[in-house]
Amino acid sequence: MTNGQYRLGLAIEHEHLAAGPGDGSCVFIHIWLGPGIGTSGCTAMRDGDVEDPARWIDARTTPILVQLPQSEYLRLQKRWRLPDMPALLPKPPSGK
Repeated sequence: MTNGQYRLGLAIEHEHLAAGPGDGSCVFIHIWLGPGIGTSGCTAMRDGDVEDPARWIDARTTPILVQLPQSEYLRLQKRWRLPDMPALLPKPPSGK
């Protein structure tokens, strides 16, 4: 039973062509069920937070998923030519 966690989400393409049985052929961004409830390798977000990327990600533009701690994203942003973070995400305290 999924408890609605896959009601809305995104499928993430990864090195699935070489995957064998039990290797994990699917990775998703899906709805988080709550504190203390993990996933099997997916990224889970609060219901309302999944809606934004589900609305604006366009597979035809070949998007790339970058998942890093915010401080690492900011540290690597220029070198990796990453876009600015959305204004809704708080910046980490200066000096970190």
